[in-house]
Amino acid sequence: MVDGWYEWKQSTKPKTPYYFHRKDGQLLTLAGLWEEWTAPDTGEVLNTCTLITTGPNALMAPIHDRMPVILAPEAQEVWLRPEPQEACARPPRPGARR
Repeated sequence: MVDGWYEWKQSTKPKTPYYFHRKDGQLLTLAGLWEEWTAPDTGEVLNTCTLITTGPNALMAPIHDRMPVILAPEAQEVWLRPEPQEACARPPRPGARR
């Protein structure tokens, strides 16, 4: 969960930061993946994570060509389940909430 995120408009010099957040100040839940990987030769454990992005919505389009996937409250539980879910595998529509 985040209170917002920055995107940088690259068509200006210097780049201009834009802060995206909810008008009401509530937190946003972003879609992401986490994995623990163990190196076979050393046994070293590496924890990795990534945010999932989609095309921009109308607000974001003038600033950047992508944005994080924002999860709707009813989708949060599905994303937190440890077993794979088909609903999570479908690519989101650009700018859509999941």
